[in-house]
Amino acid sequence: MSCWRRGCRYLWSLAMNQWHRALVRHDGKVVVMNRSTRKPEGYELTVSPIYAGLCRTDIQMLRGLRDDPSPILGHEGIARVAEVGKDVPANLALGTLVCLNPTHRSDPAFLLGHNVEGLLQENVLIPAIAVRDGLVMPLSTVHHSATATLLEPLAAVDYAFELLSDHNTDTLVVFGDGVIGHLAVRDAADKLVAGIRIQHLHHTEQGLAWSRRYEAGAAQCILNNAAGTALLSSLSEGARVAVLIATPRNATLACLETALRYIRGEIRINLLGGYQQMLLRLCYLVSS
Repeated sequence: MSCWRRGCRYLWSLAMNQWHRALVRHDGKVVVMNRSTRKPEGYELTVSPIYAGLCRTDIQMLRGLRDDPSPILGHEGIARVAEVGKDVPANLALGTLVCLNPTHRSDPAFLLGHNVEGLLQENVLIPAIAVRDGLVMPLSTVHHSATATLLEPLAAVDYAFELLSDHNTDTLVVFGDGVIGHLAVRDAADKLVAGIRIQHLHHTEQGLAWSRRYEAGAAQCILNNAAGTALLSSLSEGARVAVLIATPRNATLACLETALRYIRGEIRINLLGGYQQMLLRLCYLVSS
């Protein structure tokens, strides 16, 4: 069959079926592929992403550091409702601007962009359990911007601080210079206590340079090296220290060891990113 005839058949198939483009992990690469667009039924709905972020966990998946099965990544972003099943509530009508909570509180079968196809595609079918259980949330038009991709990581930070809120913290130590770490040092005074002492340990010179260029209040920014451990050791035995470890999971245990070895006083630790062999963002509190 000639190339011309094969091309005509391909175009005809696109015209006769509903397709959309997606960024798909395939044979160790990321390629643009056509995917079949299924109509939603019942409580299902389809959204069209407007802005989608690339999370550090996405980068870990692309590098082969995680074994999450979804071929399409993306769990941070905002979208518009493009099509709805007959049972979808009225507040999620066609055209509604929405954000999605990517993690179901009680059903591990829904983890958007990890075991359910994510937002890096033109159309995303959202399963009934996510719609029925309130994981698709309407937004006002004021959130129609690229910064809305930070809603999900900011929610993760707020939840971490909620878990630390009863510790009467006077010092916050943040490991990690990714989005989560930077949001945490900027959100701490509002969510924990005004005037809190903040120590922000970075893994790269580039991350440290960024923090010094875009200062976050009185946060002490330093590399996670000998200078960083000296700073941690300077905290008094009477300090009440909350530690937020916001690193890739393959770095978590080393940071945990550093915190436990060098920080004195009353300490509570939140392993926001989990660690190897644990579920994403499993929060484990350690007190001593």
